[in-house]
Amino acid sequence: MKINAIISLIKSNTFDEAKNLLDKTRKQPHFSNSEKFQSIFRGLQVFFLIKDKKIDDALALIPSSDVYSVLLRAQLFLNSKRQKEAVQELIKHVQ
Repeated sequence: MKINAIISLIKSNTFDEAKNLLDKTRKQPHFSNSEKFQSIFRGLQVFFLIKDKKIDDALALIPSSDVYSVLLRAQLFLNSKRQKEAVQELIKHVQ
């Protein structure tokens, strides 16, 4: 399966090839109609953005809809030295 191939490329540190395969796979009709696959692709895209230190772009892709996403967003804010925004993100989800 293509997702396994992308993950294998990531593990072997061939990130450019993995990004290219992700872009090609994401556009295929079989995958573009599935929310499950789009969620997986979004997660992989977030990984690449974080790796490239594009934190704001990664944050834009992560929804604040569930506790795991909120915790990930808060962690990204903390890692980029934006403590106030991290706390606000956590408080917003608790309310």
